[in-house]
Amino acid sequence: MFKNIFVAVDGSEDSDKPLLPAAELANTYAARAHWVFAVQYQHYAMGLGSEVAFTLPQEELEAFAKDLLSTAERKARNAGCNQIETHQVLGEAGQAVTEIAKEKGADLIVVGSKGHSDISGFLLGSVSHKICHLANCPCLVVR
Repeated sequence: MFKNIFVAVDGSEDSDKPLLPAAELANTYAARAHWVFAVQYQHYAMGLGSEVAFTLPQEELEAFAKDLLSTAERKARNAGCNQIETHQVLGEAGQAVTEIAKEKGADLIVVGSKGHSDISGFLLGSVSHKICHLANCPCLVVR
């Protein structure tokens, strides 16, 4: 039934929740599990009388992504999942996850119900909601 299961991770406690269920599904269906982290470079502003704009160093974001994906892969392997690929993609999480899932032929996308979305998540909708809306395959939201 499932051959490619994609799991969106962002390092939050809620994004860890789908890791084990997705690994179990991958084991059950002999599917390949794909752990996906979307890197979005952002400019931040601080104010101490005046505003200063800066960007988080690309190297730090990429190191975080690599560590996060490595940790997710290790947890899946510990759960007995052996067919694993990791993907670090660039862009807004909802859009980037669904694009790579379409590109790689996802049969299922698994996400946590909440994650590291900011106030825009409250105003515009969460990443999990966006993935469910944009995906061209079934989605499983784990609470």
